[in-house]
Amino acid sequence: VESAANDFLRIFRSLYEYVDYFVVNIGDPGVSDPSPLRSHDEIRTVLNELFEFRRGQNQYRPVLLKLSIDWPLSLIDDLIDILIGTPLDGVVVGGATVARSGLQTPEKTLLQIGFGGLSGPLLLPRTLKLIDYVSHKTEGRYPVIASGGVSSPEDVQRLLDAGASLVEIYTGIVYNGPGFAKHICKHLAATAHQRIASATKEEETSHRDSQQQEKESTSDESGPSSTTRQTDE
Repeated sequence: VESAANDFLRIFRSLYEYVDYFVVNIGDPGVSDPSPLRSHDEIRTVLNELFEFRRGQNQYRPVLLKLSIDWPLSLIDDLIDILIGTPLDGVVVGGATVARSGLQTPEKTLLQIGFGGLSGPLLLPRTLKLIDYVSHKTEGRYPVIASGGVSSPEDVQRLLDAGASLVEIYTGIVYNGPGFAKHICKHLAATAHQRIASATKEEETSHRDSQQQEKESTSDESGPSSTTRQTDE
């Protein structure tokens, strides 16, 4: 653990003035057991070194913790507790997976290839599920960056709807090209416009219905009294 903390701190100090934020990845997707640091104390030891160094700097760099879709929810819950109880600024959810389910490649070939991080569209369902879980557990109080499985603008919208604050793209931009980000932004803008227009229309309809109900209620109240006055006369 001490060696890991020193390694993280050395990189943290070397890059501090050059980056916008840091993501601490306590797991390695290139091995069969992607989480070498599991206990609260081990992870806090690594993070505390980074926080201590950051406190002595003039510029603030956010520090986020990477959460893997391969980890059990018990470990995710422990890491959320650390997020809440330390100066961490948020989490990155997703990344590559060591799982091989859903692939068409024969198992024999996969064994020959060996362990390693798998990326691509197969990650999206699991990333969505974990994004939803983390965002609900943290009640939206922390930034949640989605990472993994994005292959279309619609995928990005689904991740944002699930609770993500930002979305990272890796494999998707390789297969869709550098214009992929532009297509995503256009889709998000169009979707936002449609949702605003739909919400405005629903609000206007609700307002008209409310006015109509109020008008009918007033008419019902005034009708009998008028009849009564005429009868009295």
